[in-house]
Amino acid sequence: QGIRFPPAIDIDERREVERTLVRALVSLEGDLKGCYYPLSGSSSYAPKLGGMLPAEEAELSGAGMLFSCPDASASLSSGMGRHWPDARGVFTNDSRSVAVWVNEEEHARAVGLRSNGDLQGAFRDVVRLFAGVEGSLRAHSDGPQGFARSDRLGFLTSSPANLGTAMRVSAILRVPLLAQRDSVAAWCSKRRLFVRGAVDASGAKLHGVIEVSNQDR
Repeated sequence: QGIRFPPAIDIDERREVERTLVRALVSLEGDLKGCYYPLSGSSSYAPKLGGMLPAEEAELSGAGMLFSCPDASASLSSGMGRHWPDARGVFTNDSRSVAVWVNEEEHARAVGLRSNGDLQGAFRDVVRLFAGVEGSLRAHSDGPQGFARSDRLGFLTSSPANLGTAMRVSAILRVPLLAQRDSVAAWCSKRRLFVRGAVDASGAKLHGVIEVSNQDR
């Protein structure tokens, strides 16, 4: 609340987002306890000036928890990459089951990961994480008191496509025979699901693997 979204956000506001969010994230306890890794080259986070180490960067990239500088024309022209990589980074818990991207496209984007299909477990992790973050925001008077929300539109985001719950749930499925059928997309669309080919960390297409996610937010 009270801080502009990209592309209107300026460097001081972005650093304020990082300051308040990281303060909340590093105070999480139990299985959500973890560390914050500023992007390599960032000098806005005093405990890790210069950003994460190359070994940390390689580990997060291999785990699919790292984001990179935007390269799409629409993103660049809207200012998403302004002052990159300042005040941007990744928080992840020790078990690498949940991560938060700070100042990527949104102020915060949480990702819950499970390799065993336990979507409910991933959802519970994200809910508990945001509850802890919001509790910290409200407990401190020197920053935002919560997340931006409208009674009419729901939670507000820089991307209009995510207005509402701002939540996207996806499952990556290895179904080599089903993935070859053209009817899969139509079957999913009737159920308000979106299907696309899955890719690995380098962006290469995974044959016989699809990603299914919700259309509505």
